[in-house]
Amino acid sequence: MITSDTNYAPSTIARALGWSKRRVLSALALVPATGKTTVSGNLVNAWSIGSLPFAMRSSLEKTAVARGYRSIAALLDTPEERWNPDIPLSKIDPADLAYAARLQTALRSFLIAQSEPLSDLAALKEQVCRDYCQAFGIGSVTPRHVERLAKQVTDRDRGFEEWTRLELYLPVAYKAAKMTAPAAPANSGGRALVEVINSVADPAKPTSDDRAMVWRSAVEAVEERVATGEKMQVAKRAVRDEIMRFAPWMRTGVKGQSWPTSKKPRKRFSRVFLAPPMTRLPHQSGLLPHGRRCQLGPGAEGISSPWKRLRPYRR
Repeated sequence: MITSDTNYAPSTIARALGWSKRRVLSALALVPATGKTTVSGNLVNAWSIGSLPFAMRSSLEKTAVARGYRSIAALLDTPEERWNPDIPLSKIDPADLAYAARLQTALRSFLIAQSEPLSDLAALKEQVCRDYCQAFGIGSVTPRHVERLAKQVTDRDRGFEEWTRLELYLPVAYKAAKMTAPAAPANSGGRALVEVINSVADPAKPTSDDRAMVWRSAVEAVEERVATGEKMQVAKRAVRDEIMRFAPWMRTGVKGQSWPTSKKPRKRFSRVFLAPPMTRLPHQSGLLPHGRRCQLGPGAEGISSPWKRLRPYRR
């Protein structure tokens, strides 16, 4: 029996059913709204339980019973708790916050527009892929990857449509900021790797100098981690992962060649770039100081074309 005359917004119904708002609006396209309600400060159309299509009411009844609610109204009236990270936003690693800010720039327009039933979903997907490439400075991305990220953000939002919340865009494995280490000497050149990556003027078209700057900072980051007592392999892996996350454009060589990614790209992406002392090329290329050597893990072929020129010369 339906005993509630309260009007509910599509986002509330979608949150209860675990559906997308677009799906709910499509199901209600031919059903006149029975009132208005306010969502995130905006006045939107709303429907009473009795006005909902039979199939939707049946789904709500099954969901209410499965979750232990007395009725559909009890299910819809129960406020949903907002998702929050288990670490305060002010204490999350700055690198993860920088990633979240870029992802928000890439996805926000798509998340707002995708809930409109009359919007062209195919065109939206093409546009969000372009926005993602521009935000992260890469040449291409698969729609499937972007859709997975958008679903992750939507699940965290829980129907509140608060797309301005930065925490919704955090990576899955976000981490707390580390304790501030003693400041390095001013002449050590030890700027944080992520800061160096973010200082690149145009990630979509990085120059050879930009790449060399990132490589130098990566080497210094490994050396600084090891100097503080971290194991070499752990330091290599951490720096490698930072490059993969925040500088995906390093996969492409100076002349535009892309590294193959068909088999275990992470392994091929794990060994870097510094030449052993016997090579004759580092001082000629100007990428790295002569005689320095560092690897970020075994089993890879390198990250960028300049690294090939730094491999030991053989006659």
